[in-house]
Amino acid sequence: MSGSEYYFGIDLGTTNSSISLCLDGQVRVLPNMDGDQITPSVVHVDELGVIRIGRQAYESWAVDPANTQAEFKRWMGFSDELAFPASGRSISAEELSAEVLKSLLADAQRHTGVRPESSVVTVPAAFGQLQCEATTRAAARAGLKIAPLLQEPIATAIAYGADPTAGDQRWMVFDLGGGTLDIAIVSTRNGRLAVLEHCGDNRLGGKDMDRAIASDIFIPALAGGFTLPDQQKQPAAFNQLFRRLVRHAEIAKKVLSTTDSANISLLDLGVDKQGRPMQMSLTVTRSQMTAAIQPLLDRCLSLAQLALTKARMTASGLTSVIGVGGPARMPCIREMLESSMGIAMRCDLDPMTVVSQGAARFAAASNCLGATGLSETDQPATSESASIKVPISISHERSSATALSPVGGTVPLSAGIATIRLKRRGGKVEWNSGLIPIVSGQFSTTLKLDEKAAVTRFVIEAFGKQGQAIPVDPSGFSVALAMPLAAAPLPHTIAVELTDVHGNTVYEPIFQRDSALPAEVTRSYRAEASLRPSEPEGRLPIKFWEIDVSEDTSERWWCGCVEISATNLSRPVSEGAEIQLKIRIDASRKIHVNAHIPSIHQTFAEDVYLPDPPSASSHLQTQLDSCFDRLRSAWQRIYSSGKDDLKPTLTRIQEELDEMALQTGSVIGASRRIDPDVLLRQAGLLRGIRIKLTHVEEQLVSEIDHVLLVRIQGIMRFTEQICHDHGDADEQKQCADLRRRFNGYKSTGDSRGVRWIEIELRQLQNPILERMPEYWTEWLEALNSPGRFNFISRREADQWLGKANAAEKAGEQTEMRRCIRALWSLLPDRDQAARNRDSQTGLRGG
Repeated sequence: MSGSEYYFGIDLGTTNSSISLCLDGQVRVLPNMDGDQITPSVVHVDELGVIRIGRQAYESWAVDPANTQAEFKRWMGFSDELAFPASGRSISAEELSAEVLKSLLADAQRHTGVRPESSVVTVPAAFGQLQCEATTRAAARAGLKIAPLLQEPIATAIAYGADPTAGDQRWMVFDLGGGTLDIAIVSTRNGRLAVLEHCGDNRLGGKDMDRAIASDIFIPALAGGFTLPDQQKQPAAFNQLFRRLVRHAEIAKKVLSTTDSANISLLDLGVDKQGRPMQMSLTVTRSQMTAAIQPLLDRCLSLAQLALTKARMTASGLTSVIGVGGPARMPCIREMLESSMGIAMRCDLDPMTVVSQGAARFAAASNCLGATGLSETDQPATSESASIKVPISISHERSSATALSPVGGTVPLSAGIATIRLKRRGGKVEWNSGLIPIVSGQFSTTLKLDEKAAVTRFVIEAFGKQGQAIPVDPSGFSVALAMPLAAAPLPHTIAVELTDVHGNTVYEPIFQRDSALPAEVTRSYRAEASLRPSEPEGRLPIKFWEIDVSEDTSERWWCGCVEISATNLSRPVSEGAEIQLKIRIDASRKIHVNAHIPSIHQTFAEDVYLPDPPSASSHLQTQLDSCFDRLRSAWQRIYSSGKDDLKPTLTRIQEELDEMALQTGSVIGASRRIDPDVLLRQAGLLRGIRIKLTHVEEQLVSEIDHVLLVRIQGIMRFTEQICHDHGDADEQKQCADLRRRFNGYKSTGDSRGVRWIEIELRQLQNPILERMPEYWTEWLEALNSPGRFNFISRREADQWLGKANAAEKAGEQTEMRRCIRALWSLLPDRDQAARNRDSQTGLRGG
């Protein structure tokens, strides 16, 4: 296969994984050593430490479950290590994922002869920063030097939307895998493939259905004839039995996807408390299975409806619903979605491999990997040929929605190139551009792509005045025939941690949820503490958090930190010194920070580092501690406010929280080997308790001051007007979101939230106002008004006013604005907008 470009895409799944290759514009799924297109994401380690992946490991689950691990994708981003007692090893989810990736890359090498060093790797849309970072590290452990991350529903959309004729449609991508649910609303309108909205649940998938079947059908059936181990008193024995039942449940689920009933033989379950071998045969109907998993189906439908609501549309606006993942083929799932959406579900492409297919197409169309093989036109040049190749510049679309695509380029005038010819490489029908004359060192033409290929490759030929061939570099390029992909959206809001003037910790959003990636912002803050080179232990942490990660408004996830260290300073930085931050987040959601301190003329450029990930137990314990602190505060406020009507609700929350703490303590203390997934399910239950607690806290907030409310309502109306008249789509969307939040805070009496809205409105106004020429003209007119402002220095103000008036007369807008800003700095009591611009609240950490 020499002379081809290899582009790989990997679906690293909770239950199954696959790898696809885009080769010469054609995508195919690469089978593993067993001849299967999917590889079970299962790892077995024997007593000699030999690691087995895939089907072999899956088959070991029945005979050696203690040394077999699956579903570890759910634990990405946590530090827990999973035990393999026979070998004495403990391995993290990140390392286990790396083993699965190694297996897939070995499959690719066996088929292509090339060991991939780069591949797109997909992640659920709902993955957070810690989980994405863990996936990136797993890819590096597996030997991938380049591994950009792509959200799974976007990969599916690319696989289905690669055909440009799929325009003017809106789809729902319903991706229900073994461990996660991702739902995306995708638009193919206006000639671009774009994700309008997305939501998901990292703890909802086919394995949860298997557990529900085992718990609601198999356990009661067994309990009728055997004495089962007690879940609370004998958790190790119960969990061993339950794991074996879950495997039988998976078989039952697959059989019941094609038949109305199934006879299931429950074997190899061990012995009960009386020493009797547990085994039995029972008939399970599809309706029984549906009843057992109904709560999960309801959650799936609720998230689907939520995605539509967030996209501001109804099911009638959908062209189709695309099913992805094994569980998506279950009749009850199809019937539920088709009934609620009124549209038949599509599974044109294999639901089990469509994600990796889309990832491979993305790799080829976006060139995010570069060529992973060598093309005939890109063979390494010999020392002799390299010296005579003429460097030229080519400008072309990486992806075109039509078969006709423009191309242009420049060549050095001294190279003697008179004409250029572009030839299509491969395909049944030959095409070339003919000889294109070079005019003033430039050329342009229109390419004709191969409409039957996903990617068309072209060879560049250059000729002198006598028709002699002249080697050029580059000597070829590729164009994908596919709908261009709009920027991927950010799934969670990224905020920076600050301390406000009252000493409260606040979280200021810097990248809003649904922001297009990559993105960049510039913000200015103040140093909380002084830093001196003579005190090398001094640090100024700049901490980042993910918020808006669930319906619980109090939930946030640590996602990294940058530190300015005193040891790196050229001279001291005083408390309150300005710190200018340029913060960039790339398509794989890695955060980069450039911090400039004007007072010492020093800049620090750092990637945000992520701390050691927490364990599932420490994460749960931290959340429990926070809930108990909030509970105590709520009781104090009830007693001080006399709102006795809230006491029954808070008492029930107290009882639920106490029970949760006891259960968590028993799980953590029962065994040295803790199943992180058990703890994460506990965390999900705790989230429900936190939401109830938040509702009580909202009712305990004091009444909003009327004067404050009237002022902010005026600011809101003004902001809505300028956003409507002068704002872009993102600003209008942010304004609508602030209106929604304002109404919520107002209805619950949350004065703190209303004050936060005022700050956000001011910050939203400023960039819009500054784009409006009349804003600056009005300001200059006001500053020229005699006696209206008392400047700190009248003499200096007159100088700047003279310059500003001269700049306006000359039509020099940039200079006029610079002068007005200088005048603002001379105002002892400046307008609030100017104050927000020049002085931000202090940047605090730790």
